[in-house]
Amino acid sequence: MKFLNSYIGKKWKSGGTGPEAYNCWGLVADIYKKHLGFDVPIIKANEYDKKILAETFRTHPENANWKAIEKREAGDFDLCLMGEHDIYHCGLWFTIDGGGVLHAAPRAGVIFQRFKHLPYSRKEFRKCKYLNRQSA
Repeated sequence: MKFLNSYIGKKWKSGGTGPEAYNCWGLVADIYKKHLGFDVPIIKANEYDKKILAETFRTHPENANWKAIEKREAGDFDLCLMGEHDIYHCGLWFTIDGGGVLHAAPRAGVIFQRFKHLPYSRKEFRKCKYLNRQSA
């Protein structure tokens, strides 16, 4: 998983799809394309409006390609969707270092953190859903 280091420290940018800056979904799409060969469509939404972002995540056709899994089943490259009441942030779960999420966040950029150390309050991450990408 040495390739993760090439992402860590990149800047966050609204609508960012790489390679120099990412938003949360742009990071997921880039990693899936480059390292797993999946074309994951970019999900465009107002990243500053959590309600619109949550609705976009919930209704996007890409949802049909993902299967919900239990956290204990989560493996490398599984999607972790996060939010307080609705899902509005995402990252990729990796089992290294006891397990953690690679994600892109405003002010922090691309970071890898164990779940309990995410840069948001635990309250905000009450709702977390793990998904595994199915072959399209």
